[in-house]
Amino acid sequence: QFPGPLSGDEMEPPEAEFFDAFFPGDRSLQPRSESGSTRQQLYLMNSPFVNSRLRMESSPTLQHAAALKRDEDIADFLFLTFLSRPPNQVELAAAVESLKKSARGKREAIEDLAWACVNKLEFIVNP
Repeated sequence: QFPGPLSGDEMEPPEAEFFDAFFPGDRSLQPRSESGSTRQQLYLMNSPFVNSRLRMESSPTLQHAAALKRDEDIADFLFLTFLSRPPNQVELAAAVESLKKSARGKREAIEDLAWACVNKLEFIVNP
């Protein structure tokens, strides 16, 4: 049997805020929504808790992506990691162009692509 949901008193503030935004109420009584809420979208875009985990120095996942040689492989890896699917042709072309033409450098371009994946609606409601 699975343990019951944690209450906010049992978690540190950043984690409690994350769970409150994404998993409000009792999971056994509240059906899963197929659309993200404004609160969830704003949280993903602006939360230090989320954004700190999308920085190269604190993310083994992004460090692994940076070690890949081809931009196509980086895009595939990030899409599979964050969205559980490969990018379609349009997404792949946009991602590769972004990785190649970033004025801020490859590391920042990888962070930006990871941020873009996390902020897609399908990340929020990935079944």
